[in-house]
Amino acid sequence: MHAIYWDTREYKGELPDEPVCDVKVLYGWDSDLVGLVRKVQPAGMGEFLDLDRRCSAHVTSAQEGRVDKKIPTKLLIPEDLFFRYARSRQAMAATLYDMKGQVEKDRFAKVTYPILRNVRAVEKNGIHIDVPFLRETLKRQDLAVHERQFLQGTSGLLRDGDLVFSRITPVGTRTGRFGVEGGFGCMAIPHGVCREAITSRFLGGLIVTLDFNAIDYRCLVSSLGDDALRDFYRDCRDFHTKTASYIHSDRDTAKKVTYTHLYGGSKKTLQKQTLLPEAEIDRMLSLLDGLFASIAARRAQMATEARRSGFVFTPSGERVEVLNDDHDGKVVGLYAQRYSSEVFAKALAAAVELTREMTSKVIFTVHDEIVFDVPKEERHRIGGVAQIVENATGFVVKLKEGGNYAAATD
Repeated sequence: MHAIYWDTREYKGELPDEPVCDVKVLYGWDSDLVGLVRKVQPAGMGEFLDLDRRCSAHVTSAQEGRVDKKIPTKLLIPEDLFFRYARSRQAMAATLYDMKGQVEKDRFAKVTYPILRNVRAVEKNGIHIDVPFLRETLKRQDLAVHERQFLQGTSGLLRDGDLVFSRITPVGTRTGRFGVEGGFGCMAIPHGVCREAITSRFLGGLIVTLDFNAIDYRCLVSSLGDDALRDFYRDCRDFHTKTASYIHSDRDTAKKVTYTHLYGGSKKTLQKQTLLPEAEIDRMLSLLDGLFASIAARRAQMATEARRSGFVFTPSGERVEVLNDDHDGKVVGLYAQRYSSEVFAKALAAAVELTREMTSKVIFTVHDEIVFDVPKEERHRIGGVAQIVENATGFVVKLKEGGNYAAATD
């Protein structure tokens, strides 16, 4: 984008009558001023900064011939140019506002609406609950508090049948990850008996899970261009098991150590989580220093770029806002989660589309997992769904099945 403005930072005496042209201006959308300039290229040409904000806020008074003497930025330019500047900024703001509106409309049409459509289709399918099992389980005295609360809440959602429904939202978070805004809490189902209560609605049917397994980590690996790292995880269906083999630990420990290494965290907290001595923690982190060297370098570069522009961008150009207090690990986490949200949206679209002609139903999603309710005669066809999803996203997935949700996950 090219813009016309006067270089106020380099102001010495009279400003040029002719505007400075052919300057690339990178805009960010701001709540108090549409089109606030975040960065100007080439370097040295200056930024609108406070002048941009204050002049835009006082366009009306400038047009009426009233110049507020309390505005320090007014002193940066001669009075006769102030009015011209204010008018040009008003016109630019109007243009930018229209552009922003169009960008948002385009994004809604191309991205948000298709995701919403697929999510709503999943919601309508409902989730089958084994009501007799649920009632018998609630009679048990050994239930944990959180298990009892979840099962009681589920029971309260049952009306005249044995289906419960979630209200999923794919928007509202910085990273665009799916969440639940009402109904059945499918994103936070406790392990164990709570998952056993979710069964197939079909006689002899199965619950099948399609799991990307550590999708955010996979997105990081896939986007780096590090062939050695990519080859290490190639065709791996369990990211954390593969990492555990490298640092010589169990899977659960590898998962915790990987999170701390990539996204930031203290060794003290990691020690409390794993109950391992400091020397052992240091050994594993040191091994990951070698394995994830390219990720660490990209993390530092990404954080620097994000703090300059105010955003981090995925390979497709999607962006997520970076706040001033976001540390480097948080920045790379925002990137990985937004990227993984895009991948998961593609997977969901492929799964919903393929099951339209089947009796099988997509019943809910959990972060990097799609859950199906499958009649026994379509058991083998779901394998085709997995292949379609892998083709659509470029990521390998893991399928697991069972008589209930616990058997397909735990």
